[in-house]
Amino acid sequence: MLDKVDGIERIRFMTSHPKDITKDLMLAIRDLKKVCEFVHFPMQSGSNKVLKAMRRTYTKEHYLEKVNLLKSIVPNATIGTDIIVGFPNETDEDFLETYKLFDEIKFDTAFIFAYSPRQNTLASRYEDNISNTLKQQRLQKLLKLYHKILETKYAKLIGTKKEVLAEKLSKDGKSLKGRTKTFEKVLFPAESKLIGSLQTVDIESFSHQTLKGSIPS
Repeated sequence: MLDKVDGIERIRFMTSHPKDITKDLMLAIRDLKKVCEFVHFPMQSGSNKVLKAMRRTYTKEHYLEKVNLLKSIVPNATIGTDIIVGFPNETDEDFLETYKLFDEIKFDTAFIFAYSPRQNTLASRYEDNISNTLKQQRLQKLLKLYHKILETKYAKLIGTKKEVLAEKLSKDGKSLKGRTKTFEKVLFPAESKLIGSLQTVDIESFSHQTLKGSIPS
């Protein structure tokens, strides 16, 4: 089992269809020391009508059930998602459902896009009937909510200590970039020789989607 292999510090389960986020997987995340407490599973939309048009094979209720089960088994787990706004025939009510569900779950990471047609996809059979202006309005509204959620979360982390896996040098070569076990990005002054090691970092501030701190002296 990877969790018992020396030299592997972290095991991260990334993108999956919600149907593959099983209770067994959640228990593994809880029980295996090296497995990160983070799961990325795309919601795409909070509207059942839009999900059906996307052929996503699940409902928003089913998705929320998975989220709540994960939180009950792994209370510290963080969740990432993908969202598409402006899908063909998406109404204001459909978008509002997405907005409300996003706010209820309070995703820790999110990739949010405005729909654009692509050839040879199932969605291309639909008319792209949402104006670019409206797509951008919906995109910016959801991004604003997402950034507000992150600011609230990160403000609470200031003054805490986080175990960070140092992954690479920053562009200026003066700091290291890394991730916590719950997938937060962290930037802290350190030398390249620490890449690949676990470091305890005092969180002192944040900027955009990155926590900033230092190794205690």
